[in-house]
Amino acid sequence: MPKIGDVRARKIQMEKKIIHNSFAFTIIELMVVVVIVGLMAAFAIPNYQKSVRKAHERDATRVGGMLHEGLQLYYAREGGFLPGIDLDLDTLNSSLGLSLNVNELEVDYDQVNADEYTLSIAWQEAGTYIFDIKVTEKRIDSANPCCIAGYTCQLLSTCS
Repeated sequence: MPKIGDVRARKIQMEKKIIHNSFAFTIIELMVVVVIVGLMAAFAIPNYQKSVRKAHERDATRVGGMLHEGLQLYYAREGGFLPGIDLDLDTLNSSLGLSLNVNELEVDYDQVNADEYTLSIAWQEAGTYIFDIKVTEKRIDSANPCCIAGYTCQLLSTCS
């Protein structure tokens, strides 16, 4: 017959073992958590990359629009587009009186002649171009029958 002290000691040891085991995770539970986190990352990372690309595209179109407006004002004031080849954003900002700031975008401006320019806005990552927006603008001359003095143009259907 077991002694009373032995029974109490075994009971205390069993309670400690139960308490100790109730705070631990099994390997299966840990593996399930790792799989769930992996699945969440598999869906989240491509969506994040897509959002970053869209943000850069919006930024590029915004910068392109602002540079276009600045070049139009320059043309109206000076009678021709800004002279220069391979002008970067800093030069364009100072020449046009703008304060555009671009993150990770490359801006390149080339004047073809007084009435024509090309503008390129590109984003590259790890040496590979992700996208490249190119704009070529040329003033319409007065030989166009739909334009008056090369500036006011009518819709093609109403042009005579």
